[in-house]
Amino acid sequence: NLLGIGTLHDMVLGASAMSALDFPNDIVPLKTFWQCSIFSGVLARLLSNELKIRKSDSMFVIGLLHDIGHLIIYSKYPNQAKQVLTSKLEGSKMVHDLEQSILGFHYGQIGASLMAQWQLPLNFQVITYYQPTPAYAPEHPLATAVLHLAHAYAQKSYAETSLTMEQLISPSAWEILNLSPEQVEAQLEKAQETSAEMEKSILK
Repeated sequence: NLLGIGTLHDMVLGASAMSALDFPNDIVPLKTFWQCSIFSGVLARLLSNELKIRKSDSMFVIGLLHDIGHLIIYSKYPNQAKQVLTSKLEGSKMVHDLEQSILGFHYGQIGASLMAQWQLPLNFQVITYYQPTPAYAPEHPLATAVLHLAHAYAQKSYAETSLTMEQLISPSAWEILNLSPEQVEAQLEKAQETSAEMEKSILK
């Protein structure tokens, strides 16, 4: 009664995904990975509510799961993943561009394929696939751009990156949403507080 059925569903799905995908790797600490994912989901839902995006409640789950392609890459292609991360720290290219050049695909594509196998909704798949490049999203452009912003702020807050926010965020995302950085940053404190509370329940 306190959470609501929608939020409870989101929490169960997210926790199930974490249980299924928490395999060890020596590339990125899983705690850091899930901190970024939780924060992405929380901020994406807050921004979606503010923008009155349809089905905004589902944005938490999409944000939580949008980066799962990286877990597959870390597991199946560890050497190439390390090469990507090294190049990321040394240069100014985005991770999806580095993955595309080194692997021939990026984490959004892998994540969307996994979601398709799990028979998650099509909008989950589309938003995840195009999150790194929101300008190319054939559907759900607002939700895709929101997730793009949330991902960027999560990377800056929790992950090791030398890139600036201007480098992490595509100008097209601001144009699609007609938002300013100040409007997004007004939600950051609430997103951080909510994420911290959720971490206590989800991350043991």
